[in-house]
Amino acid sequence: MDLYCTWYDKAEFPGVEDVMGQEEIFAAMAEQGEFALSYILTGPEEAALVWSFLDATAGAIFDPYTVQRLNYDGTVYTEDLLPAYPDLEGHWSQALVQELLANGYYISGGEDENFYPNAAVTQKEFLRYLMGRTMSYAGDEDFYEYLDREGILPAAEAAPEQVVTRQEAARYIIRFMGLEKAAVHPEIYQHLFADHVAPEYVGYASICQALGIIQGSGDNRFNGQSTMTRAQAAAAIYKTLQAQ
Repeated sequence: MDLYCTWYDKAEFPGVEDVMGQEEIFAAMAEQGEFALSYILTGPEEAALVWSFLDATAGAIFDPYTVQRLNYDGTVYTEDLLPAYPDLEGHWSQALVQELLANGYYISGGEDENFYPNAAVTQKEFLRYLMGRTMSYAGDEDFYEYLDREGILPAAEAAPEQVVTRQEAARYIIRFMGLEKAAVHPEIYQHLFADHVAPEYVGYASICQALGIIQGSGDNRFNGQSTMTRAQAAAAIYKTLQAQ
């Protein structure tokens, strides 16, 4: 376990004389979020009726002088509008991409907010997509340090702008699911695919196939060295979340 402690030679704290009262702050929160009756689970088969915020407003922070909503770092909050992804209209991945988006799983598009489903997905895009809201506020350096600590991507494998192959995606997913101890023993798996799968990826590919996350093509080929598209990444991540 790592412990961190930061000391300051001189720290200045704003005064509290002119801050707004609790009622004023609560009124501002109620204007920006929906405060209403809702049910919460209190046991396996028990529920309670409570008053609560129905969105993320309950965890928001506000400037006590202006009642302006702030980000975690004190900067002014701006609402992130969900992209429309107009180029997904009629694409086979449209429904699952939209469902991921509605649940906080977002992959950045181009300046025109298209999804570009047939474009190759980079390592950074894939891992950001896979992690959803986790560390979404963090810069790339902190994000990659987090992936290293969690055993999802060792620092030696970091290549943010490199495109992801199907076999690499399988490895990231299995690590994310906490199943790598089983995946690193290729000798325990039957050969499931018609094409050759590199020994170091056999376990990852086999588990993904068994869970229906990344399966072979119509001719039962894994095509591990093929580049994964952004649409295929969305499908794999959607199935990963379903399998958990």
